[in-house]
Amino acid sequence: MVTTRTKERKAERDAERAANEVQIAWDRLDIMTSIEIAELEDAAGEVQILAQALSQGIATAEMVQELRELRKPERAKKQIEQRMSYFAQYVDNVPRDWFTDKAPDELDFSDPATYKYLKTKRFSELSQMLAFGAEQQETAAKN
Repeated sequence: MVTTRTKERKAERDAERAANEVQIAWDRLDIMTSIEIAELEDAAGEVQILAQALSQGIATAEMVQELRELRKPERAKKQIEQRMSYFAQYVDNVPRDWFTDKAPDELDFSDPATYKYLKTKRFSELSQMLAFGAEQQETAAKN
């Protein structure tokens, strides 16, 4: 027989586990937004590919010029702000340890400014989860 106390402990464990996981509201994410997010990730991947070609000495003059355009600070800042806006719309929880020590004690996941405190690696991970996790969610729903 399951007691009330057992149910309470299970609920506490479930809440603690949820607080330590990224939670994305897939049901709020529409297909067009999903495509826009994936395009942002593709642009980031293109920068990496061009930078690698440059470092290997196989980049053409055209590739070098494209890389300069893609790496302009104002462009990068705009892309980061777009991602933070998407995070605020679709992310319900991010583990506390994904944030730097500068993050406020209370995190408001619906506020884009919250995500400026994400550690760099975690920012990229969250962005990829949102971009490519949506594809996985759609595939799973079809099966």
